[in-house]
Amino acid sequence: MIRSIDDTPKRMVWIDLVKLVAIFLVLWGHCIQYFVSDFLSNQVFVFIYSFHMPLFMVMSGFFASKLIGRKLKDVFMRKFLQLILPAILFSSLIWIQCRILNQTEKSIVQALWYYFWFLKSLFVCVILFYVGIKVFKKRWIGLIVMILFSQFLDFIPYLYFLQLRYMFPCYVLGYILHRHKEYFYRYAKVIAPVCIVAFILLFAKFDKEVLYPAINFNSILQTGGVNCCS
Repeated sequence: MIRSIDDTPKRMVWIDLVKLVAIFLVLWGHCIQYFVSDFLSNQVFVFIYSFHMPLFMVMSGFFASKLIGRKLKDVFMRKFLQLILPAILFSSLIWIQCRILNQTEKSIVQALWYYFWFLKSLFVCVILFYVGIKVFKKRWIGLIVMILFSQFLDFIPYLYFLQLRYMFPCYVLGYILHRHKEYFYRYAKVIAPVCIVAFILLFAKFDKEVLYPAINFNSILQTGGVNCCS
C-alpha cells in the first residue's frame, strides 16, 4: 500500500498483478504435475518451477519492513496464526480425506510436517529476518549472518523441504527492493529487461534438482515434500 496526497491508502496495482501471475503459475504447475505422467520432462513445468516459489518469497519480503517495529512475541503469534495454523488445519483435512478414500499411506505426522511447505518456509524466513535485524546493531550485518545461517539449515534432517537456502535470500531481496524502492521504480525500465535476459540465459543451464539439492524428486513426492502449495 502507498498513500496519495490526501493520505488515502492506494493499492500498488503492479503487486496485485504479480501475485495474480504467480498464483496462476502455481495452479498451472500443479495441473501439469498431476495430469502429465512424465512431468519432470515437461519444459513448461520446469520453467514454472524454476522461479515461481522464489517469486512468492520476494513478494513476501517486500512487506517485511512492517515487522521491524513489532515485538518478537507479536510477530511470532501473528505469523503463527496466519501461516502455521492454516497449514495444520488444511493438512489434517486433506490427510483425513485421503485416508477415507484410501489414496495415501502417509501418516498424519508426515502430512502435518510436509504439506503446505511454503507456508512453513515463510514462517521460518520471517523469524530469521526479525532476529537478524533485532540482534545486530547494523541490519545489513544481521541479514548477512542470517543468510549464511540459512545455507546450513537445508542440511539438517527433515528441514531440507523448506528450501531455506534459496527462499530466505529471496525474502531478503524483497525487503531490499522495498527499502530502496525509489531506485527500483526509477530504473525499472532498465532493470526489468536485464533481469529477463539474464533469466533466459541462465534457464538454458537450469538444473531441475537445484531447488531440491541432493534429494531424489520422486522420493520427495512420496513423503509429501512438494505436495500442496509447492
